[in-house]
Amino acid sequence: MHALRMWIDKPQNHWFRKLLFQVHLWIGIGVGLYVILIGVTGAALVFRDEMEHGVSTKLQSTAPAPASDLLALADSVRAKYPDRILTSIRNPTAEEPSVRAYLRKKEDYRALDIDPVSGAVLEVKVRRLPF
Repeated sequence: MHALRMWIDKPQNHWFRKLLFQVHLWIGIGVGLYVILIGVTGAALVFRDEMEHGVSTKLQSTAPAPASDLLALADSVRAKYPDRILTSIRNPTAEEPSVRAYLRKKEDYRALDIDPVSGAVLEVKVRRLPF
């Protein structure tokens, strides 16, 4: 009866409450770290192409091409890969002088980095889509 009276009068001082608090604290810290880890790795998966493009050393080009040449590059990519669908093409900028073209064939996904001046393919990244 003494333990019950202590629990009712001063629950903050009871050993069981202190134990529950510690268990709750450490489980919360663990779950919080897990959520942060899932968020960071998920963001890395989403921005994977952009991060690889930013750190690649093979993607140095002489100069960005005019936007009118983008259609010619798209036609060139379609001719080189007739069995694939050109889903999008990204215009070169001063910071990223290569053209990025995205191709797809069923579950296979390719990202091509193309020199806008010569039209040469600098790098091909092949991935399988998760869906």
